[in-house]
Amino acid sequence: MRKQRASQIYKLMTYETDNLRDQIHHVLKESTEFLHADLGIISEIKRNSYTVIDYYSTSPAELKVGQEFELGNTYCSITYDEDGIVDINHMGASEYNGHPCYELFGLETYIGVPIWIRGKRFGTLNFSSASPRKTRFDDFDYDFVFIMGQLISTALTRSMFETELIGKNEVLKDQNSKLEQLMESNRSMNHMMVHDLKGPINNIKILTQMMKAGGAEKGNKLNFNHLDRELNKSLQLINELNYINKLEFSEAPLEYQSIDLSNLVGQIAENYSAAASTKNIELSFDIPDEEMVIETDVLALTRIIDNLVSNAIKFTPLGKMVRIALDKTEDGVSLRVIDQGPGFTELDRSRLFKKFQMLSAKPTNKEVSTGLGLSIVKLLADKLGYKIFVKSEEKRGSEFILQMKARKEELAS
Repeated sequence: MRKQRASQIYKLMTYETDNLRDQIHHVLKESTEFLHADLGIISEIKRNSYTVIDYYSTSPAELKVGQEFELGNTYCSITYDEDGIVDINHMGASEYNGHPCYELFGLETYIGVPIWIRGKRFGTLNFSSASPRKTRFDDFDYDFVFIMGQLISTALTRSMFETELIGKNEVLKDQNSKLEQLMESNRSMNHMMVHDLKGPINNIKILTQMMKAGGAEKGNKLNFNHLDRELNKSLQLINELNYINKLEFSEAPLEYQSIDLSNLVGQIAENYSAAASTKNIELSFDIPDEEMVIETDVLALTRIIDNLVSNAIKFTPLGKMVRIALDKTEDGVSLRVIDQGPGFTELDRSRLFKKFQMLSAKPTNKEVSTGLGLSIVKLLADKLGYKIFVKSEEKRGSEFILQMKARKEELAS
């Protein structure tokens, strides 16, 4: 008999499966039957809460994985108090016959052992029956329960490690994906930067050679104008690249203050009236007379509106119209910048807020365009917790909409 029981223990300890949870349940099932118990449970205990991690019952039981009980209403409270194996052959005839578990469930037989994981008590492995045990638990049963507790503890520890490892692998995959995207973005940026700086620098070189050959001739005034334009183009690109790097890699906090948005938008629109007039563009304001107070970072918001208005004028043909409108919403303010430019294709719209994107629309009066303005708008809007989107159809103009929260505390909602 003893040899047969030892053989059963060996089979349980050498049982292997690819799924650790299946292995744990198999050990629980075989152990329950080995001890001639009605019910086997693996529990997790946190303070006064007892949670069923897994169970096996020889008959239908009103129990489910994840079900919780008060620890004091289970015999495992005795096991935890003793901090070792506890066995009870006949609860009604024992010193524990007044235990709440006996009164609630009437279980007569119990044997349980604490489970330890990573040096801390995790829960219990326990077996029980509704009727008293016919033969008393012996030393072999104690050893068996102790060994099965160790086996379950090891399997649960491995399961936890595997779960953590899967989680860490997912984090690493996500980080690798982001790193690859960043590297691809940097490759694209370097390529476009070389391309965009190469033209102005070559032009500057040609102009300086022409000026050197021409001495103080009258034509040099025109060359100086060309030189100035090419230098401005290069400086604008460098400044915007520097600004984007600060936005993406700096943790500098935003500085919020209350401002009258109507006043700010009016000032920005006024600043662009000369540029609009040069192209004979009608710049109209639809700004309410009432104050529209919001909490925002003024420099960041000014940069956003600046870029939107500048782009609208830049890509609108001569003699057309650009409209700026402010509207109150339920929780803030909406800014709309509407132009009569060429609009955007479907492909354009998918690339719109990305860096260095070659879109179908071109400036209408030889203005400088770095391909970075709208990516700056998106980065700043995200930092402020605002939403930016566009309504546009090819050859039918565009409407950029910036939705702003009125108060800083609403940004997280």
